[in-house]
Amino acid sequence: KAREHLERAQKLGASPQLLAALKEKLPQKQSRPERTSVTLTKARKLIKDRRFGQALDMLKEFMRGASDDLKKTAETLIEICRRNLRVAKNPFSVELLKRSDLGRGFCEVTYDFSNAEQLNDWKEYNWFSVFDLHDSQWRLERGALRGSGCRGFLWKGYVRGDVIVEFDAVAHSRTQPNIQVTICDDSKGKNYLFGAGLVELGPAQDVIRFNQRHGMPRTIAKRPSPIVAFRKYHIRVEKRGSRLLFFIDREKVLEARATALKGGHIGLFAAGGIVHFDNVRIVGRLLRKLK
Repeated sequence: KAREHLERAQKLGASPQLLAALKEKLPQKQSRPERTSVTLTKARKLIKDRRFGQALDMLKEFMRGASDDLKKTAETLIEICRRNLRVAKNPFSVELLKRSDLGRGFCEVTYDFSNAEQLNDWKEYNWFSVFDLHDSQWRLERGALRGSGCRGFLWKGYVRGDVIVEFDAVAHSRTQPNIQVTICDDSKGKNYLFGAGLVELGPAQDVIRFNQRHGMPRTIAKRPSPIVAFRKYHIRVEKRGSRLLFFIDREKVLEARATALKGGHIGLFAAGGIVHFDNVRIVGRLLRKLK
């Protein structure tokens, strides 16, 4: 109808101002479906080549901004990927996927904390302080994992070698917007710690640290932190050989090299504040699960 009104106005010799106003009401050409359909084509090619893990990653990213119609197509392709990646005997409460495209033995597991059963794959533990002076409790709250106090939440899976951990997080303390995750964690205080918005004796910092069971932690990379409370951040940390990589909202903010630790558990920390964690994704070579 907008186009008909424009054509009628043009025939009647309407003013330029009226014609411009009518043109603004015309439906805009949609270039997005054409661009995004390229992503689906690439995903289909990866599936055909049996590179299901790469296709799954591409499709998950695509789903963030796709239209409803394109999401339906993407969901069908995601199901094909999951069907081919699914592990027959799963020791965890959520779906565990093989990642043959990343290397032999690699698996992927994701926690959306939509039910309490998922908490069975984690356990609370305390290495941060002998005396926990803060309320420390890990529970489900509003569809996310709520962590507080100085105690951590340890994933029971043991990962050897390279690992990827990513999640969404919101800090709820203005004075201590601490969002922390550890890898290669031995559950007794030795680990690599990635901290966003870490507040100690000065302004907030983003850090990568080597924590030792006995002795002071050693900071191996740091920068002033932009992290603020009540805003959601997407955190991603990686270990690639000796390289430790720290991403916030898909931007690499820190990188360091370390060789002391070869494997261990994954840990989440709120470090004295309150943090909501969601959509935790872990990719690595899984050796075993703690009871």
